[in-house]
Amino acid sequence: RVGVGTGDRLTLTDRLDGPAVPVVVIGLYRPVDTGSPYWRLDDLAGRGVEQGGFTTYGPLLAPPGVLSGGRVSAGSSGWLVRADYASLTTGRTRALGE
Repeated sequence: RVGVGTGDRLTLTDRLDGPAVPVVVIGLYRPVDTGSPYWRLDDLAGRGVEQGGFTTYGPLLAPPGVLSGGRVSAGSSGWLVRADYASLTTGRTRALGE
């Protein structure tokens, strides 16, 4: 646990090469089901990781403009997609080769 609450002001330091960035916490969340496929995208598994003098926490959510604005490094991002195979039948396999 980081020990912050809604309304707290923090300064986040980028361990790569970006500048320190002041932020305001506007909300907190807790996963309902940590076994849900979505949470497989969390490289930190919901806990802080200490490395090279920094403790990294995440995931943190921010508006898209924060990552594209050049003030912070984007780190990694990912997509989770679930395919709908309901209409896939053996009669349609020829279409896969086209």
